[in-house]
Formats: sequence, C-alpha cells, structure tokens
Amino acid sequence: MTVGPTATSSLPPFLSQWRHQARAGPRQWRHQARAAFQEASSRAATAAAGALAQAPAGTQYLHHQHLPPPAGTQKLARYRQQQHRRGGGCSCRRACCLTVGFALLALCLALAAACLAYLYYRPRPPSFHLQPLAPVRLRLGNSSAAPALDATVGTRAVSWNPNERVAFQYGGGEGRAALADADGDVALGWAPVAGFDLAPRGVAAVSFVATARGVVVDEAVAARVRDRYWGRQQAFRVVVDTHVGVRVGALRTGMVPVRLVGHKREGRRRRSKRGR
Repeated sequence: MTVGPTATSSLPPFLSQWRHQARAGPRQWRHQARAAFQEASSRAATAAAGALAQAPAGTQYLHHQHLPPPAGTQKLARYRQQQHRRGGGCSCRRACCLTVGFALLALCLALAAACLAYLYYRPRPPSFHLQPLAPVRLRLGNSSAAPALDATVGTRAVSWNPNERVAFQYGGGEGRAALADADGDVALGWAPVAGFDLAPRGVAAVSFVATARGVVVDEAVAARVRDRYWGRQQAFRVVVDTHVGVRVGALRTGMVPVRLVGHKREGRRRRSKRGR
C-alpha cells in the first residue's frame, strides 16, 4: 500500500465528492452573496432612473436640490447654532456690564468733583434781616355794622452774602404784608418786588410798600389790633416770593423759587415832649 498523493485515489467516490464540496463551500457562498448584492443594486438603480425619467422637470430639480443632509451635517449645524446663541448672550451681558461700570465711574467722578468744589468754594446761604417798618399807618373805622381797616405798611429787608467766591442773583417777585392775630392773619395787600444781584461779600436791600383799603375785620380783632398798636406790640408778617440763582465766575445756574418770611413788632410812634 502506497502513502502520499496517491492515497486520495483509494477513497470511495462519494467521500471524495463530499470532501471537495466541503472545501469549496465557503468560497462559493461568498461569490453567490456578492453576485446577489450586485444584482439587487443594479435593479434598484434601474428603478430609480426610470422613476426619475418619468417625473416632470420641476420635480426632478426639486429632488436634486432638497436632498436631506447626512446625520453628521445636521449635528454640526445644530452645534454651530448653539454656539452662536451662547456667544450672543455673552456679548449682551458684556455690554450691560460695561455700561453699568461706566455709569458708576461717571457717578463717582461727579461726586468727587462736587466734594472738591464744596471744599474749595464752601458755599453758605445769604442772610436776610427785616428792618423796622416805615411808614406804618393803621386806621380803624368806627362803623356800627363792621369795623373797616385801612393800612399802609412799608417793608425793607437787608441781605448779606458771606461767601467770597459765590454770588446770588434774585429775580422779580412780589411781597405781602399781614397783621398777625390769634384768629388768623389779616392781609394788608401786596406789591411787586424788583430783582437784584448779591455780589460776594456784598450787601443788598429789597423793599416794597403794601397798601390796603376797607379791610373788614371782626370787632374783637379790631379791639385787639387797636390795643396792640397803641402799645407798640402789634406783630406784622412779611412774605416775599421770588426766584434765586447762583453765579460762580462765568458759570450760572437756573433760577429756583424761594420764599422769604419775616416777623416784626411795630406800633404807633410816640411824640417826644419838648420843654418850653
């Protein structure tokens, strides 16, 4: 019995055929699968080409123009959109922070400038002193119905500016005079007041004359006014409404309203007795 290549010829025929099929099985299966896949691909391409050829021209153009992008492209576009939104929010916050910072800086600089100006100029309000009223004339009528009052009151106020670098400017206004009483002030009329300038370390005067005719008063008020007037204890209330502005060098501020209120006691002046 020989051993070697001639040993296969000694196998039975059915065993040799089975052995040949076992060896060629995997390779043949791969060839068959590849052929089937190529045939299916060619059939699908042929069907798509036929459907596209039968469709209208507009439909073909839209089909070619609106192909869905791959999944990776959609994710990339969504990521870029999210990054753009985040960048816009950061820029808005940065702009708001810069605006608030500049506003706070400007406010601090303004406060510092105001403090330095106050320390340099040291502004103080002017003072007003009400002078003795002259002339003062009161006449009470002895009417049976109701007493009537005629009055003439001359008012003069002197103002002094204690500042060395700050000046004041007063505009025109009006002045009013009244008799002070426990039951209420009795108005004696009003008069216009001219404006004036108050220079640094300067003195200025404002004056007006209020006149009233036929002011009806109560009998009790008339009796009290007569007694106080003869006893030089009658109190007068003087009110001046005007506008004032501040001037520092060439800089001027706006005019703001101001009210000056003063009280003074006056009465009938006694005549001195002259010896013979």
